[in-house]
This record gives sequence, structure tokens and C-alpha cells, in this order.
Amino acid sequence: MRAHLTCLLLALLYAPAQAGLPAAAPTATVPDALTAVVEQDFLSCGQTARPDPALNEAARLVLRGFKLAQATAQVGYRAKRGGAELLTGTITAPKLAAALANKCGQRLGYSRYGVATDQGRFALVYAEPAQVDLTRRTAWLEEFLRLTNLARYRGHRCGDTLFASTGPLTWNEPLGRAASAHAAQLVRLNFRGHLAPDTAEGPMERARAAGFPGPSVGETIAYESLTPEEALQGLLASPGHCRIIMNPEWTVMGADVVNGEPGSAFSTYWVQVFGRP
Repeated sequence: MRAHLTCLLLALLYAPAQAGLPAAAPTATVPDALTAVVEQDFLSCGQTARPDPALNEAARLVLRGFKLAQATAQVGYRAKRGGAELLTGTITAPKLAAALANKCGQRLGYSRYGVATDQGRFALVYAEPAQVDLTRRTAWLEEFLRLTNLARYRGHRCGDTLFASTGPLTWNEPLGRAASAHAAQLVRLNFRGHLAPDTAEGPMERARAAGFPGPSVGETIAYESLTPEEALQGLLASPGHCRIIMNPEWTVMGADVVNGEPGSAFSTYWVQVFGRP
């Protein structure tokens, strides 16, 4: 009987994980021609989606028989929603294009995807990353400041440097504006780091432009965090960022949080700016 191509839509969103995980099975490198078909399909549907290495891993697990919720949980990927398609048979670029055609509504609103293949099967996983609820932005930033002060009060080891308990920070509006400017810049120009790629401006220039009079500032950035607790935990785990947070010279802080856009390198951005007026 001739090999045929079957398209099976797996569970959208997240079914409860099942006990007993399937045994491992080998997977192969996805041919560039098949990856190009998936990319073109998203573009033809007016979707700005990009490949995500974590979703490639999730797609490999789907091929092994994992449910979508299991696969994304296994690779540590948090999503608002997601879906997957499993194709079986002889997978060629034309057959894949035909299987995906005229199904734009099925993948509408997803900005990340991953693919995997083995002998006779192809998995496409697509997802929209979880993001921060910005209706709670003020509360998030108040908590960010509170947790930062708690860390400073407790003291912390940053790499090989032990910082003793130090004084609390108060909120500073100019530094908050500087943080907002950089957060927006990170999303608009789609980069990571502290120097703007178009102007080479850094934290001090942004603070000056926002009206901060102090002689120096420090800046930290956390990516992909959903809460201020996660953001601060990740920053304290980085010795360089940790030293900035624990610096006893600082007396004020501003911050902001924004979500990425379709095509952004990250789904969330948390920016802190520290200073002493």
C-alpha cells in the first residue's frame, strides 16, 4: 500500500500530563527544505513567527509520543497557549506545504514554533509564550522594589564577593523613566544588553535624558521572567548583576517591565536602574 501523508491535529492548549513517559526514540536533523516550508507557511498567513530551540525539543518529544503539555513542561517552556501537528508518511517539501496549506486560522496568533522529524514522521509545534499581565504593572514594580530591598537587607554573596546588609532604596521617577525608555528600546530594536545599537547610548545617557542628576547609575536586565520574584532571582544568580543590586552606594531605583512583540528575541523584559542623586 502506498505511503500516504496524514495530518493529525494534537491537543490545543494543555491537557493534564499523563503518568508514564514514552521511551526515547531517535530523531533526525530537519532538512532545510522542510524548515523553509514552515517558515513560508507562517509568512503566507501574515504571521510573524520565529523558530524557537526549546520548541524544537518539544517537537522531538511529541514525536516520541508525549502530549503537548508534557513536552513543553519537559523542556521548561511556558506558554499561554500552543498547538501541534504530526504528519506521517513520506515527508517531502511539496507534501508538507500541501498539508499546511489553507489552515491559517489554526495557527493564528502564534509567534514561536519548533520542528522535528524522524523516519516517516514530522512534528510542528507552535506556541505563544506566556507574558506578564501588564494591567498589574504598578503592583509588579512595587513588588520588584520591595524584593530588591529585602535582598539588600539580608545581604548576598555575588560570585566571590560577600555583601553585608545594606540600606533600602526608594523609588525614583527619573530612573523609572530611564528604565522605561530602555525597555521600549529593547523591544523596538530587538536586541539585548545595555548599549543601544543605533546610538550607542548606555544607562548613564538614558538617565541624564530622563532628568536624573546623579553622577553614576547601574542597570540590570532580566529576560523571560513572569514575576518580579523570578526576575530578581535570576539577576541575583548572575554575579555581575548581583553586585549592581547589592552596591551600598545606591539609594534610589527605578524600573519597568514590558512584554515582547511577535518576532522579539524575548517574551518579557525587566529593567532596573540604580543611582544616588
